[in-house]
Amino acid sequence: MFQTTSAQARDGSLLTALQAEIAKRGIALEQKSYAAIVKALEPVVIKHYHKLIAVCIKHIRASHLALDMLLERAKSLHDRTRAREFAEAIWKITQTYSRKLEVANRIDFDSMIANATRLVETGQYSGSIRFWAGFRGNGGAMDAKSSR
Repeated sequence: MFQTTSAQARDGSLLTALQAEIAKRGIALEQKSYAAIVKALEPVVIKHYHKLIAVCIKHIRASHLALDMLLERAKSLHDRTRAREFAEAIWKITQTYSRKLEVANRIDFDSMIANATRLVETGQYSGSIRFWAGFRGNGGAMDAKSSR
């Protein structure tokens, strides 16, 4: 038996301490594949986290939040360390999602609505709407070009 503390979790030394204690006991660590981890989880758990991540991405992108804004908000929460780590992780996921959309020259539905709203609110768009963009069964993303 060995002991760990919440202070180790806060200062980032917990994983190193766990690895050292496990190695000292001669226990081999085996990294699980993504498929093995997903197989062990209940589908409802996966669905819950997919939804949570999707909502976070939506809010970050729609509000044009930056990492420093997320980290500042994390400081005001009870579990600052966990909040900071979540903010950093969700930021990386959001950046990757945004990059993939950009590389594919695509836009998601929420960004399309947010961009249109911003253009109207700032007076950069004035005129009639000439078309309605529909989905083509591609997960809510569409080509980032208009057909005026």
